[in-house]
Amino acid sequence: MLMQTQLCELFTQKTGNGVSRTALCPYLQKLGTNRKKKTWYSSQAATERGQKLREEYWEKIKDIEPEKSVFLD
Repeated sequence: MLMQTQLCELFTQKTGNGVSRTALCPYLQKLGTNRKKKTWYSSQAATERGQKLREEYWEKIKDIEPEKSVFLD
């Protein structure tokens, strides 16, 4: 994903108009996009089905030793 400074430079190259990082957001919104991160909270997490799936998951992994786990970011 491009950084804001890179987006500003690309915008200047494509349009011939310079834009600051703070002014970039309205332009991105006009294009139907934004730079905000999506929330980590799922709308399905609070549902009864979501709770049941979470409980089933924790039941499956409760006996796995942490030393044998691999965490990906």
